[in-house]
This record gives sequence, structure tokens and C-alpha cells, in this order.
Amino acid sequence: MDTRDQRQAPRFTSELPVRMGRVTGVTRDYSSSGVYFRTAEPFSTGEKVEFSLILEHEPTVHEVQINCTGEIVRVESQAAGYGVAVNLETYTISCSEVCKRRTQYV
Repeated sequence: MDTRDQRQAPRFTSELPVRMGRVTGVTRDYSSSGVYFRTAEPFSTGEKVEFSLILEHEPTVHEVQINCTGEIVRVESQAAGYGVAVNLETYTISCSEVCKRRTQYV
């Protein structure tokens, strides 16, 4: 069994809110090629997903979202739910209207 790390990009450890419709979660780590998050909802390996990572300077005032699409490559059962690893296919960054208005003058 090959146990070498197969990650394509450096990972950053941080807890960011994850939104996927009614499903929520929190990241454990992320990179430009993948995201690992914890959630109470079960998922299946191979499932295509769309979700957003939420970056907040001040809650609900300066919200920036990283909108992602990807494929689930691993699901781990955990004591408080599931760990989900996603290989990212696309991502875009969007900003709330309040954030857009405030950054116009910077």
C-alpha cells in the first residue's frame, strides 16, 4: 500500500463555515485543489457537490464566499458526524453587496 501524501497543493488548517444548501459544516483544512470538512450529513464517494466556504471580516457585513464545485473522494465516519474530502473542480470568489460598496473606495 502506497502511503505517500498525494496532495497537489499545500494545505492550510483553518475552521471556515461551509454552506451547501441546508447542509452546513466546518473545514478542517483546504488548499487550491481540495477541501476537507466535517458535517453531520452523510455523503457518498464520487458524488458531485456545490458548496461555499464563508470568509467573514465582520459577520454578515463583509461576507466573502468561495463558491466551489467538486467531487467527493473520501468520507470518514466520525463520532460527531462525517469527515468529507472533496477534490475541487472549480471555484469563484464572491462578495456581499455591502462588501462590494465598501471596497469600491479602497
